[in-house]
Amino acid sequence: MSPEPRRRILIIDDEVLLTRSFSRILERDYEVTALTSAEDALRQAVEGSTWDFILCDLQMPTMDGVEFFARLGEIEPDLCNRVTFVSGGAYTPRVQAFVLRTSRPVVDKPLSASDLRQLIERETHHRRTGSAVD
Repeated sequence: MSPEPRRRILIIDDEVLLTRSFSRILERDYEVTALTSAEDALRQAVEGSTWDFILCDLQMPTMDGVEFFARLGEIEPDLCNRVTFVSGGAYTPRVQAFVLRTSRPVVDKPLSASDLRQLIERETHHRRTGSAVD
C-alpha cells in the first residue's frame, strides 16, 4: 500500500516573519508554499497549482483576502472551498461586510502552532471524508 501523499498547504500573508514561521511549523508534515503576495498565489493557480488548504490574510496592502477570494473563484472555484482566512482583527468596512457574509472560516491572529495544525487537519479531513466540520 502506497503512503498517502503529503497535503499541500498555501499560506498568503504580507508579514514575512509570519509566513516563515508558519512554514517552519508545517514543513515537516506538509508540502508548504508560503507567499507574501496574493497576486503571486493567483499566478500559481492560473499555472495549475492546487492546494489542499489555503490560509489567507484578510488585510494585505496590494490585494486583500476579499479580492483574492473573488479572483480565485473566477480562476479555480473549487479552491475557494479550501480557503480559511486569518486576521489581526482590524477590518475595513468592506472586509467586515465580507467576514459577516462568507461561509469560510475566519480565525484571529496570533495563531499558535497547535491551533494551526488542528485547523488544517479539521478542514482537510472534512474534504477527504465528506463529513461535516464541527
